[in-house]
Amino acid sequence: MSSLTATRTPPPDMSPGMPPDVGGVQPRNFTRVLFHVTGSADPGLMPRLAGTVAKLGHTPVRFHMSREAGDGSQVTVDLRLAGISQVDAGRIERALRSVLGVGQVIALYE
Repeated sequence: MSSLTATRTPPPDMSPGMPPDVGGVQPRNFTRVLFHVTGSADPGLMPRLAGTVAKLGHTPVRFHMSREAGDGSQVTVDLRLAGISQVDAGRIERALRSVLGVGQVIALYE
């Protein structure tokens, strides 16, 4: 009689560049990412954000920017990407966080 040994290996589509585990559920394959960015209302912020994404070879399917603070000093940006790899999404998230004028980046992976 042969013995069976069970070993647990992660699926091949689970890479270290994936987003953190949320609620115990780790997404396996996502193709859409929404970045919610807040920052200073500087006219140069929009081209810096768009340029960051473009330098990594992607074009957003949505790029919406508006002033949200009562005094107009802060903006929010909704930036959506589709058909993007997990590795590229992680790179873009890290790059957006380093853009001058950005205060916060929230990433939602689908």
